[in-house]
Amino acid sequence: PEITAFHLRKRGHDLRGLDDNDLKQVPVLPEGTRLQQGATYVDLTRAEPKEFTATADMKAERGHAYSPKDQVPYEVWNRLIGEPKPGQ
Repeated sequence: PEITAFHLRKRGHDLRGLDDNDLKQVPVLPEGTRLQQGATYVDLTRAEPKEFTATADMKAERGHAYSPKDQVPYEVWNRLIGEPKPGQ
């Protein structure tokens, strides 16, 4: 079963007041998954999630929760990283 940010909230992570429907649209990579070089991700375990670009040798590590930007609706992504756009 795919893990999403919704599961992280159930484990006690605070995810910026996003509602359950938003969180269910945010996939979390399984531990050990190689991150795609040049792709944008966010680590949902950080107190202030920030976008980062993966390098060739990165993989999803234990204790982190990486979500790929290209699999998250942009409105949800912007709220997730704390950059809501007008009207959101």
